[in-house]
Amino acid sequence: SNGTMRADTLSLNLRQRGKLLDYYMHMGNRSNNSLAEFADVNLNGYFGSNRVLLSMTQFNQKGEIGYRLGMTGAVTDSVVSVHFTPLKATIAYMPWKFNDDNHIDYNLLTKRVDANLMANSKESSILMQTQEGKNGNDELHLVLDNIKIQDFLQLSVFAPPVTASVDADLNVGYVNDWLYGGGSLSVTDFTYDKLRVGDFDLGLRAGRNNDGSTGALLNLKIDKQDAMVAKMMLRPDSVGNLEPKKLGLELTRFPLSVANPFLGNDVARLSGYLNGEFDMSGTFTSPVFNGNLACDSVSVFVPMIGSALKFGQDSINVADNILSMNGFNIWGANNNPLVLNGEVDARNFSSILFNLTMNASNFQLIGNTKKAKTD
Repeated sequence: SNGTMRADTLSLNLRQRGKLLDYYMHMGNRSNNSLAEFADVNLNGYFGSNRVLLSMTQFNQKGEIGYRLGMTGAVTDSVVSVHFTPLKATIAYMPWKFNDDNHIDYNLLTKRVDANLMANSKESSILMQTQEGKNGNDELHLVLDNIKIQDFLQLSVFAPPVTASVDADLNVGYVNDWLYGGGSLSVTDFTYDKLRVGDFDLGLRAGRNNDGSTGALLNLKIDKQDAMVAKMMLRPDSVGNLEPKKLGLELTRFPLSVANPFLGNDVARLSGYLNGEFDMSGTFTSPVFNGNLACDSVSVFVPMIGSALKFGQDSINVADNILSMNGFNIWGANNNPLVLNGEVDARNFSSILFNLTMNASNFQLIGNTKKAKTD
């Protein structure tokens, strides 16, 4: 297969109806087509006069309905309103129900959201509602329960091979020119190309003051273990551009194995953990980095050379954009080390200076008995 996709039938019909333009699009595919799951797809509706209607249905080769979902939209007095239809919809071959008065309204002037959306299937549910906050202000509350992202990705033939279940409980509020938000987000049973990535739990907090200063805090657990903390504090400069007051990143036994499904077994396999902390100050155009990074049982197996490179646990340090290594070891196939010493001076990003030495004795890179494949 050359990886191309071709629709067997495509058609588009347009018809003027007063100030509205009606449209009807159809795609059909035979059973021997790579798009066979999209045997009969119809997209129809109208747009014009500050209104829009979008309705989509999709059937497979067996005549089973995979998707039946639509929405109406309108703009009235600077308010954008969206309503989902039909109330008894179909998503990924499963029946979903929407509340009859569902709506999401966004005021373009005040930037406020007024929402009342409840949707549920047999296994999953979505809630988006504007509720009263602690200070008597409006808060947008979003709750996701057991949302299977693959069900929604199936709608696109270009979707990545991802499966996961998403749960969330998030709040966003606005009071006295102060925007704030926070909550939790969990992604469980995350797989890519049928390979497990892990379970991810995020805790989020963020806020923006009326002077433009912005802060955020993110805590990440991977497979129920603390893995990363990210902090951000931004403040406006004299012309109003946001610049970093403090950006920080902390890694605690961050598992490198989460990258393996995306790399592919024929490229590399990572194991072990990273520990360290970094912070950034200065400006975005002239950042200043400080911190350190240490490996914990880190190994990179490269199938092409048939061996694993093992990394020492000595820290790599960064001080005011100068990265330094003092006796950093990389062990080869025969457990003899390659020792790195020196500095990388990145104080001027347009002219980075390297002053590194590498020393090794009987360092074996290739572990198999076959000749290494080279370009």
